[in-house]
Amino acid sequence: MANELDGKTLAIIGLGRIGREVAHRMQSFGMKTIGFDPLVPAEESIKFGVESMELEKIWPLADYITVHTPLIPQTKNMINTEVFAKCRKGVKIINCARGGIVDEAALLGALESGQCGGAGLDVYTEEPPKCTDLLQHPKLICTPHLGASTHEAQSRVAEEIAQQFVSLHKGNPIHGIVNSPAFSLSKSHSQWAKISKTLGAFVSMLFPKTDKDISVVANVYGRDLKRKEILFSTAILIGMLKQRCNVDANFVNAPTLARDSGFQVTQVINNHISLDNISLELTATSLTETHTVLATLNNGEPALCNIDNCQFKTVPFLSDDLIFLKGPNASEVTAKVIGILAEFGLVHNVAWGERPKDSESCWCAVHAVGKVDSMPEEVIQQLESASRYLDFWAQLKL
Repeated sequence: MANELDGKTLAIIGLGRIGREVAHRMQSFGMKTIGFDPLVPAEESIKFGVESMELEKIWPLADYITVHTPLIPQTKNMINTEVFAKCRKGVKIINCARGGIVDEAALLGALESGQCGGAGLDVYTEEPPKCTDLLQHPKLICTPHLGASTHEAQSRVAEEIAQQFVSLHKGNPIHGIVNSPAFSLSKSHSQWAKISKTLGAFVSMLFPKTDKDISVVANVYGRDLKRKEILFSTAILIGMLKQRCNVDANFVNAPTLARDSGFQVTQVINNHISLDNISLELTATSLTETHTVLATLNNGEPALCNIDNCQFKTVPFLSDDLIFLKGPNASEVTAKVIGILAEFGLVHNVAWGERPKDSESCWCAVHAVGKVDSMPEEVIQQLESASRYLDFWAQLKL
């Protein structure tokens, strides 16, 4: 006897393009769709009718499980004996994604015991497959890795790839980039990401190394900023991770890595103005300190305007060659540090900030030639000796 799909629960593991298409089609048969994808927030999945939940909650609820994820260490043998034991008796499994996500030995055991009521496989751990007992099981339907092997699909994929290259050449948004968040890349977006990464790195540099937990509120000034909060917040975290942890994060893993490191962007506030350029102000707070920095895009490059109310008349472009010093206004110590670099021909230019009325110190940005770590040992020793008398000194990492 067969079973109806109406009223059954389908668990979709992987809510990318294919997972969403499966959800759309199976909802038309009256199925309830639940799913899991670490890159798709619950408020996003609910828009296409899928209730997002953790895997441990999914297994006992699903009548059918379909997999649409890549094969990575985290998904290898994801559906295994332990998982089958947590599922409803008679659960049905479909894998048209990648061989190895379903443990074939565990699947055979579950089919023979009746814990799994049936399965459909288009992919296998080894191809051509050698699991003869599994392939011959009466409750398994297997196909020879058909994938998108239709004339229409092959033509459509080729056309979409060509259109993407045309869009890229014209500077238009690119959709469907692998391992990218839910916004498209464009010239304006890349500039916004650049200033966010850079300022995130800079503001995190201002805190002592002992400060582990840093939270940031971002104020963005510009136009066409709606629904861009994730772009700004993720890019800020990428910059913080590079500066504080020397980690090269990306738009996929940055939120998780930042959370593990104690960094968070708690709020992104969009302030609409009609100017083409954007400005970004970050207020960062730890248990011991609070710092506010402001930067703008100048000819497409991030330029620093203000540090803790210390205003720069000549704005320095934020690059990884900048050394930041803070000390008594135009003090001999600050001048000595700059003099050491100048003596060895390691200074391009210097930007001084105006001392705030409520402070005895001011900021100075030195555009150095290269990284301090790669400078001659004599220079490093002299810098360390002189900088002991400064309130702050550090070089930006980008």
